[in-house]
Amino acid sequence: MKDTLLNKISNFTAKLTQLKWIQGISRGGMQVMPFIMVGSFASLFAGLQFESYQSFLTSTGLGTALQWVTNCTTNIMGILFVYFIAKSYAEILNLEEKNIGIISIAIYLILCPSVMTETGSLLSFDYLGSKGVIMGIILAIVVVRIYQYILSKNVKIKLPEGTPEYVSNSFGAIIPFIILAIIALIIRMVFIYTPYNTIFESFYALLQIPLNAIVGENIFSQLVLNVVAQYLWVFGIHGSSIIDTLRGPIMFGLDGAQQAAYAANLPLPNIMGMAFSYMYYTAIMYPAVAIAVCCFAKSKRMKMVGKMALPASFFGISEPLVFGLPIVFNPILAIPFIFIPSIVMGIAYLITSLGLVATPIGVQVFNIPLAINGILNGSWTIAILQILLLILSVIMWMPFIKFADKKALEEEKIGELKSHE
Repeated sequence: MKDTLLNKISNFTAKLTQLKWIQGISRGGMQVMPFIMVGSFASLFAGLQFESYQSFLTSTGLGTALQWVTNCTTNIMGILFVYFIAKSYAEILNLEEKNIGIISIAIYLILCPSVMTETGSLLSFDYLGSKGVIMGIILAIVVVRIYQYILSKNVKIKLPEGTPEYVSNSFGAIIPFIILAIIALIIRMVFIYTPYNTIFESFYALLQIPLNAIVGENIFSQLVLNVVAQYLWVFGIHGSSIIDTLRGPIMFGLDGAQQAAYAANLPLPNIMGMAFSYMYYTAIMYPAVAIAVCCFAKSKRMKMVGKMALPASFFGISEPLVFGLPIVFNPILAIPFIFIPSIVMGIAYLITSLGLVATPIGVQVFNIPLAINGILNGSWTIAILQILLLILSVIMWMPFIKFADKKALEEEKIGELKSHE
């Protein structure tokens, strides 16, 4: 029964991770991370609400400069996603064309809503940033597939042999780009006659807002996804990587909205986001396991694993614990590993929603230890809650660690007896 279930799970996840468009989204999303982190910290430093500090930012012009850093990073998140996903997906499909990322941005901008003023047409940052993330992902995949189809029909300008590669690439992209631009222009014109006016506004209203509500902002959906991710880990499958590929863009969009509101000194619109998930899920989960092992284990093997894994666990590194204890294929440790992180995150959400601690401002804090990442997300109250939840997690892990340790001690004693025979 177990083998059958494992085979089904393994086959499903293997098929999912082998989908080339999933790989494109995953690789492209990872390349966006440096921009999001830089923009997050710019928003943090621009929005710190101390009167003397804000006066300093205003008088020196540093506040405007920090806001511009945010505008050029997190506030163009949609453009970053469309570029890097298109580029990554094209590489996975072995497309030789080097211009696909830039072409995808151009198509994105052709479709993007614009604002007419007395001086001309302007692009709004609204759909260049978090509001355009889902559209950017879809557009990147569609543009690359259409581009691939056009090239498969050999529809491009051919130059004589011996022409430098950069010249061939430039001319080879002209006809596919013209076709894509015409398609984008037709779509833009068609959507003018709809209630939404543009395809961006249509997708945001009909797709991104519902996804935010159903997946991103919904704590119950997040807890279910976390349980699934942990369950996959138990079978040696990197569940976090699979789940975060699917929900990551939505969560990053929520964080972008948080940062924009914080920088503008407006009420924070969301609780959930990737920052919240990391702080109350990953940042607590692995240190709790390592501390519990160090405190309660007596067997040589488990104590050694705990001591070796403890420093790395504070930086979100899980492999020493998952494969060293092991948690993989270990029914004793699988139960707390699957459920305790979601219980802790649910408690954090409840306490935050009641206003007992501050809401995170959406600063990306991957691999930054707990408490520090809480302070960076706007408040010492977050850090205090993290520490309390860490203690609670260690207590919940205690009976399971002791039970697993008892079995490990028995195995060690048997091993010692055999060695003396």
